[in-house]
Order: sequence, then C-alpha cells, then structure tokens
Amino acid sequence: MPLSRLASLTSNSGTTWYSTASRTDAITAAITGTATATSGLATNIGQAGAFWPNLEYYAAEGLANPEYVWNDASPAASETVYFAQAYQYTDLIVAGITRLAVADTFTDNAHTLFIEEYLNIPLVGITLETSVTPAGGAPDGSLSDAGQADSPPFGWQNISKFSGIYVPTLPVTIPALTTYFFVVSYEVVNYSTNGDVNPAGLQFIVELYNDLVEV
Repeated sequence: MPLSRLASLTSNSGTTWYSTASRTDAITAAITGTATATSGLATNIGQAGAFWPNLEYYAAEGLANPEYVWNDASPAASETVYFAQAYQYTDLIVAGITRLAVADTFTDNAHTLFIEEYLNIPLVGITLETSVTPAGGAPDGSLSDAGQADSPPFGWQNISKFSGIYVPTLPVTIPALTTYFFVVSYEVVNYSTNGDVNPAGLQFIVELYNDLVEV
C-alpha cells in the first residue's frame, strides 16, 4: 500500500501559535487563527542557545527548515509556554484510512508532546476526536525545574523522536460546515538557572502520512 505525505508541520512564526495560559488556548488559536490576550503567533528567536542542536531537512527534500520559537524574545525563568500548529484536512472521509504521524522535537528545557485530531463544529466548538500520543502526552524531561542538573549532559541536548500509526475516527453524523484538523501541540518549560544566560526555545518537525488502501 502506498504512503502519501499530507503535511509537514515545522515550528515557525507564521503558523505556530503560543499561549501563556493553557494548551487548550494554544490549540484554539491554531485552529481559529485568532489571537487573544493570552495567545498569538510565536516569535522566531533564532539560535538563542549557542550550543543548541539544529533540526534540518536534507536539501533534496526542498522543504523549509524549522525555526526556533518562543512566545517572545525574552524568556523568563521557571516559565511554561504552550504551543500548537494545525493542519486542516480537505474532507471528512476517513473510512479505510490508516495514518502515520512522525515528530522530531528539540526544547530548552523540557516538554510534553501531543498529537491529536479535532473537529470544529458550528454551535458546539472544538472537540477532540483522536489522540495519537498516549494519555497525558509524550514527555521528554521533567516539567518541574526542581533539582535539575547544573552540569552537562543537559536535557536540552536531546532531540526527541515520536511516531504513531493510528486509525482516525469521526462521528457518524457530522453537522454542515464542520472543519477537521490534525494538531500538534506542546507544553514547554524553561527551567530557572543560577547563571545570567537562560535561553528558551522550541523547534520541531512533524510529518503526517496517509496509508492509502488500494482497491
């Protein structure tokens, strides 16, 4: 059976949304494209950490590389920020389809990854339909900065990888004008530090594939 790449989602200041309030708030912003007092488009902060690793596509892919993002260019110690990016499906037909989602992630300092599918239903709102990551997400490092290492190796030196094969599920009856989204979201924490330099950042590549059933 052939694989078809539907989307490549990369961290960037044009389609990655942040929230300082909650992951739900970030997801809502990503799906609706609407900023609020607590949410908005992420900021490209560049390689703020001199020794941060880089996620890059091979040049042969011809795809834009991800940016390092945060909610602003001045991260705070012991700060938690939530991020989300959404891909809208073009139809609501999922019968006979199996999907594959693959994520590569860097954060300074730690994070939990969530890969999910949502419906945005008129007069109802945004509803979770499918979770690809485990219940509670896929964590990398502690989201508490208590007792963290002050000498290498540090958690931010890691690049985390996740992949999940899943069968999407949707309600039997779907109201008109309902929209359907694949969403990647993160809870990211920046630890406190004893030094003067304390950069924070998120960089990711998430790819979505359809496993098309031949008939």
